[in-house]
Amino acid sequence: MFIGNHKQIPTLAVILVGTNEESQLYVKMKERTLRERLNFQTYIHHFPSPTNTHISQLKDLIHLLNEDSSIHGIIVQLPLPNYLKDEQENLLKLIHPSKDVDGLLYPNSPFIPCTPQGILWLLDWYNVKLAGKNVVVVGASKLVGNEKRKLFILYIFIHIISGEPVGLLCKSRGATVTFCTVQTRNLQEYFLHADVIISATGQAHLIHGDLLPSTNRPLVIIDAGVSNKPPIIRGDVDIESVRNKCTLITPPTGAVGKMTIAALAHNLYDAYNQQRNYLSDMDDYHADVASSGCVAEVCSEG
Repeated sequence: MFIGNHKQIPTLAVILVGTNEESQLYVKMKERTLRERLNFQTYIHHFPSPTNTHISQLKDLIHLLNEDSSIHGIIVQLPLPNYLKDEQENLLKLIHPSKDVDGLLYPNSPFIPCTPQGILWLLDWYNVKLAGKNVVVVGASKLVGNEKRKLFILYIFIHIISGEPVGLLCKSRGATVTFCTVQTRNLQEYFLHADVIISATGQAHLIHGDLLPSTNRPLVIIDAGVSNKPPIIRGDVDIESVRNKCTLITPPTGAVGKMTIAALAHNLYDAYNQQRNYLSDMDDYHADVASSGCVAEVCSEG
């Protein structure tokens, strides 16, 4: 829990447009963790009527939040409604890099995207070394799912899981990275020499035991995909059928999702410290300028 003598505490602003149930759930999870467990502050700017929300309103709000020194991080909860999707990239680019705690501007952001960071932390915790290893990333395809679900899955894969963030992170640790989609034929051929599989398709049980080789090689599977069909939440991986073919595997809930929120909290705290230090440096600078002016004035009088 955050405890300090500072006037401000780490504060996150979330922009939520529409009534997408998954988006609202994720926002509540973030808010609950940040507020109740860490004593951080959150402000949710919710535009419940997507058809009456104009892009100019969102742009104006981001500009205001950028200028507000009490706000240390800004998130635009994705996906946006269909009629705003063409403006999505331009909207995200308006967020000042120092407040891009989601890391969506990566690699032009000082922050690593939350899900890849969480995945790397999981691998580190279980001492999974990536140097010299083969990593296979499986993502969504444009041809899969209904429009709303498709946009959400594509957002996860393109902006959070795909080559830019997690691939670069794995490569930076010496791994060889291969990318597949749900449309990739003969996935088992790509899995044959895989040491680590990271999946984020949202297609329930896409990866099952028949696709994995029957070898004694250590295999780690990170399941970052969720197919939510109440009352059952399924991941991309059929855990029971692969259990005997892998060394480590994450469950569909309580693993990657929690680590993603932990990474968000980490980024927000970093943003808070960076901005507070910047303001402190600016105060010192202005004090030095003022002091120099006084000295100059006294010297001129003497």
